[in-house]
Amino acid sequence: MAKKILILGGTAEAARLARRAVDAFGERAQIITSLAGRTRTRSELPGQVRVGGFGGTQGLADYLKADAIDAVIDATHPFAATISAHAATACKEAGVPRLVLVRAPWRPKPGHSWTDVDDLNAAADALVGAAKRAFLTTGRGGIETFAAVPDVWFLVRLMEPPQKPLPLPDHQVIVQRPPFTVESERALLAEHRIDTLVAKNSGGITEAKIDAALAMGVRVVLIRRPPPPPGETVETVEQAMAWLQERI
Repeated sequence: MAKKILILGGTAEAARLARRAVDAFGERAQIITSLAGRTRTRSELPGQVRVGGFGGTQGLADYLKADAIDAVIDATHPFAATISAHAATACKEAGVPRLVLVRAPWRPKPGHSWTDVDDLNAAADALVGAAKRAFLTTGRGGIETFAAVPDVWFLVRLMEPPQKPLPLPDHQVIVQRPPFTVESERALLAEHRIDTLVAKNSGGITEAKIDAALAMGVRVVLIRRPPPPPGETVETVEQAMAWLQERI
C-alpha cells in the first residue's frame, strides 16, 4: 500500500520536494501538498494539492488520523510560526513522524553587518529618526505596524497587488516576484533613493536585496525568525528526500 506523505507547503523548497518525491517514489507514495491559499497565484504541483486551513491544531490532528497520513514534512515559510506550532502538536497527538524543512537563514558575510531586531514593532522603532526613505520587503502582513513611523516615505514590495489601500501615509507599492538579481536590486534602491531596507531573515534566493543594500551603504534592518518548535530539522530538499527514503 502506498505511503501517504503530507507536505505543508507554500515555499519554493516545498514545491521542489513535491516534484522530487513524486518522481522518485512513483506509486510507492501518495504526495499531498497543503497550501494555505493566501496567494491567488501558484505554480502547478505534481501529486495531490489541497488548499485552505485545517481548522487549528485539532483539525490538523483529525485530518492526519482520518486520512491515515504516514509522515509530515513542514516546509512552510520560516516565519509561519502558527502552522508550524499546530503541526508539531497535531503530529504528536496523531503519532505521525514530522520533519521540518527550513532554509538556512542569511548570515553576514565578511565586512557586512546589519541591525537585527526581534519583530515588526522593533523594526518600526529602528526607523524612527534614522530613516527617510525605507524599502519594506516584509510582506503584506503587519504593514500597519509602520503607519505611525513619522517622516518616512515607504517603498513597499508585494508579490500580489493589495486588495485595499495600505495604511501608510506616504508610500508607493511595487508588485514583483523573486528571483531578483543584485544588479536589479541596486537599480531599484538607487531609483527610489532608499536609505534603509527592512526585511525578514527568510533566507533563500532573495538575498540579492541584502547584498545590493550593503554594497551601496544602505542600512539593513533584519527581523529575526521566530524560534521553531522542537523536532528534527533539515535545511535542504536533498536531506528531506533522504528522510523520506527511510520511510517509504
